[in-house]
Amino acid sequence: MFKIFSTALVMVFITGSLFQLHAQELPMGQQPAEPIEVSDEELEEFVDVAMGTLQIQQEAEMQYPQVIEDAGLTIEQFQEISQAEQMGASRDDIDASETELEAFDSAMEDIFEIQEETEERVIAHVEAEDMELDRYEEIAMALQHDQELMQKVQEMLMQSQGMQQQAPPQNH
Repeated sequence: MFKIFSTALVMVFITGSLFQLHAQELPMGQQPAEPIEVSDEELEEFVDVAMGTLQIQQEAEMQYPQVIEDAGLTIEQFQEISQAEQMGASRDDIDASETELEAFDSAMEDIFEIQEETEERVIAHVEAEDMELDRYEEIAMALQHDQELMQKVQEMLMQSQGMQQQAPPQNH
């Protein structure tokens, strides 16, 4: 049960990170000047919307292994090439054939397409829930710096998950 909460909470942060479209980034190590004001009602709305975005993101992520395999790589090969690139290795220094590198590039193109589509779906979801995208991003970013706000979100997530697990099955 705790894993569900922590996973959801991690996704709330990821959600905030995905939507840097309109948000301005602060220089490294700098905290926002003032905490934002968020009513309990607005925070509940945020949590509900974030849970929907979590589902959209999870659906997208489930496509990645198939995309990688369709490109002709194993997950391990893909991860090794990705890690080498992240560490700054040149293409010549990566322990992979030219065919594997081309397959990696192809998989990355497809993954970026999925990510763009996912971002569009998430934005549409946020807007469909009558929450302004800028405000959603502002709350998500504030969670990273405001411990009290984070605590409220954790409590709401726990209550939400508890209510879902305690709900009796409905007979139709």
